[in-house]
Amino acid sequence: MELLRALLAGAAVYLDEAALSVAKWSAPGGVAGLLLERGGAAAVRDYPPQAPSDPAAAPEPDAVVLLLSTHLSRHPETIRRLLLSHPYQTCHIVVSLSEALQYNEISYDDSLVGVWTSSTAAVSPGAAADDLGGYFATVEARIYDWMVESSQRHGRSFDRDFVVSVQFQPLCFSLLTPDVFLIPAAASFFPPVSLGGLTTPGSTANSSPRGSQAIARPTTDDAKAREMACVITTLLSSLHVKDEIFALGPSSKQVARIIVDQSTSARRRASEKSAAVLIVDRTLDLVGPTMHSDNLLDQVWSTLSRRSASSYDANVSPKYFGSAGGQQEDNQQDASDRGEPHGPSLSLAHGCEDECAELVSALLRLGQKDGLVTIRRRLVDLIGKEIPSASVPKVLGRVTLPQLDSLMSHFVNQPAVWSKHAGLLTYFSAVIEHGSRWDELVSIEKVLGLSLAETMDPTFMVQQLRDVLFRIVQEKQQMRASNASLGDGGTSTLTAKDVLMLSLYAYSLLGDSIPMTPKNEAALQDALFRAMMAVSRRARLLTDTRDCALLAQSSSGANPRAIQGWVVRVFSQMRQVALSRSGMTQLRHLLVPGQAPPYDPLLVQLARTATQPPNRDSQSSPLGSPPASTSADSTDWTHVPYTAGSALGSVMSGFSRLLGSTTSATSSTHRTHPSQFDHVILVVLGGITFEEAGRRAVGSTNIATTETMMTHIFKSK
Repeated sequence: MELLRALLAGAAVYLDEAALSVAKWSAPGGVAGLLLERGGAAAVRDYPPQAPSDPAAAPEPDAVVLLLSTHLSRHPETIRRLLLSHPYQTCHIVVSLSEALQYNEISYDDSLVGVWTSSTAAVSPGAAADDLGGYFATVEARIYDWMVESSQRHGRSFDRDFVVSVQFQPLCFSLLTPDVFLIPAAASFFPPVSLGGLTTPGSTANSSPRGSQAIARPTTDDAKAREMACVITTLLSSLHVKDEIFALGPSSKQVARIIVDQSTSARRRASEKSAAVLIVDRTLDLVGPTMHSDNLLDQVWSTLSRRSASSYDANVSPKYFGSAGGQQEDNQQDASDRGEPHGPSLSLAHGCEDECAELVSALLRLGQKDGLVTIRRRLVDLIGKEIPSASVPKVLGRVTLPQLDSLMSHFVNQPAVWSKHAGLLTYFSAVIEHGSRWDELVSIEKVLGLSLAETMDPTFMVQQLRDVLFRIVQEKQQMRASNASLGDGGTSTLTAKDVLMLSLYAYSLLGDSIPMTPKNEAALQDALFRAMMAVSRRARLLTDTRDCALLAQSSSGANPRAIQGWVVRVFSQMRQVALSRSGMTQLRHLLVPGQAPPYDPLLVQLARTATQPPNRDSQSSPLGSPPASTSADSTDWTHVPYTAGSALGSVMSGFSRLLGSTTSATSSTHRTHPSQFDHVILVVLGGITFEEAGRRAVGSTNIATTETMMTHIFKSK
């Protein structure tokens, strides 16, 4: 970071959204610490630039720095326009993908060819840096030409020559805690829902009860998969570990193969440290993101609005700032001169502030009750330390949000305290602001899970969801008749969107273990259609907006035929979700009768299986059996060996298939297993909840909530 600070001093700095997220979460002090303090940047702005510079603003610096998270060949026109808008003397471009990866990708994506030069020769996968032919140097030469052109256009001359550099810094990750990282460049990455799960070595389509349906496996867009693979490759190269890749899910397998192609000759392959990297598709288990977690952090991120669709940051009200608010808002702005109002909100990005990161680490592993106790304890400690004259009453019994609100009132109009403990106080504020509005939903989820585990029949679940939807319809009709707005007599706290998420929760939990009969599904589908029609009629009155987002998601307005078509597509998606694990064996079931709670998360099962040495004699547990205490050698994941990228590897793979059963016993005995490595790194494509992340070291593309699931699973087609 110190090398980066040296480049930023006195410059106008442009960051794309992913680079901004990295700075906010992973740089000590966040954006302010990295860019603005101690002789840092003169200005910090969004990339790409949103508007021309204000002539009345401060003079533009002679140096510009760009922090970019994607391939350089996707930016030349934007960079050219920026450089021609002002006669800069110095230009530094810092990219988060190495020169080797950038050059390598040109051979796979025709849209990247010839962007910086008239032609760009392809390079073999895994090429060493010494064989690149100076890709960064080619970019630097073109940028130099544009800076010369700009100085001529503006009639500006300099006493010394232009300074241009393109350099690599692995700024790819947002660190929530030392054990949990997010990948901002892939925040919008989400695996397609795969009908039929995946085909595992030795399995066939007929190996499952629904094997004949396991045929359509949509793959992730190749460009997105390659971008995802580049980031994971950068992580592994930064860690300098000799890795082996294991994949669970079609998109994960696609990404894993690209990583192997990119890294066959990588220097890290000679490292003495080893790591098993398990990449898994989020779509194989959607229960975690769709259920209402007991974890405080999940509750905060699920109820507070995000700063943008691809941002990890949430907006927190500065209720407790008082007169200190203006100063603190300036310190926590995403960028110092975006040219847009931020409004009165705070940032949850902790900038590696020790006390704040420690709080997040603690809350990751706690439920709501213990989390509130932890928040209260730290609040009391902070009051005693910073405001010793304050009187703190003793609390008997359960800690409540009003009690925390009373404690936080001590920090109103305390600018010095906010300056020292901004991150910690912001998290306290967020926990109090999010409220507790999940009790009814949590109760329904518990009843649904227990009833499914006890009866192995979804009929009760369907009836309960229909009852809730019927209540919603009745309430809308009553409100319409009385022309009352919600809150003027409405009693239900649930919406059609809540029921839709409960349905997705149930379909993913059931999988193909318990079939949903056509009769049950038709009844639930009809109930959702009626609720959506009631929502659409109510939305026209502009007095009830709770389900307007869901209505907009359907892109149907109040058109009954369009709404019906959307509902049909929704249930088609949920059927595919239910079938997503149908090609799996050991990790196939999430519902465990006799276990409390009956939900056994896929990521927990995966971690348990990956970290315990395999028991060759054990068999996968049938539905209804508790999880085995000794790990079986799972065949659900696919090991993607680095030899697979070579000609010899292909020949040997074909030879093994030719021998078939003759070599099966030997290959099983010597099968590579994640537990054989020094470290296990789990990467979830599509998002992870805090409750899931609290159990292990893990990385993911996003913080998974019902909103992100709504966006990706039920988006209009």
